[in-house]
Amino acid sequence: MLKSDGSGTVYKRGEIWWVKIYINGKPTYQSSGSSKQADATKLRDKLIAQRHRGELKGGAQDRILIGELLDDLVKSDIEESTRYVWGKVVEKSLRPFFGKLKAVRLSTDTMDAYRVKRKTGGVLDATVNRELSMLRTAFHNARKRTPPKVNVVPYFPMVKETFIRQGFLSDESYGLLLEELPYELKALFAS
Repeated sequence: MLKSDGSGTVYKRGEIWWVKIYINGKPTYQSSGSSKQADATKLRDKLIAQRHRGELKGGAQDRILIGELLDDLVKSDIEESTRYVWGKVVEKSLRPFFGKLKAVRLSTDTMDAYRVKRKTGGVLDATVNRELSMLRTAFHNARKRTPPKVNVVPYFPMVKETFIRQGFLSDESYGLLLEELPYELKALFAS
């Protein structure tokens, strides 16, 4: 039996070379289908690369729900005012749709379905973009943890926003508007 750098092992069973690697602490075995040691070594290296990219299944990361990533997002190091707003968005919109989905199962199609559902409810693309940005931040935070809760951050589709703020009032326009407002509204516009 030949040892590698600790990431995996190649060994012979009869005439065929096999590979053993670990995914989240659990051994995984695969036949190279070849009687050549070099083929088994190539297979081992390929499997290790797939494991590092998060393409191999197994272990704790397969059990992580998006709801857990959202919990971590709201507890992360953010301003208290941001935490309050994000917490409301998570509970009202993101958790009901994504919360029970495994993080490794999140796909672009799922996010597209979320956008359709939210837009059917009268929400603008800009709002959905902000919500998906929060979800993307949750995935990036999860990938940076030790150990990582996710290995791969999926592609998050953002669409062009149609209602974009066009500008602001000049000081002169602001003054004219303030003069024309009824008394009870003037306090809202005073700086």
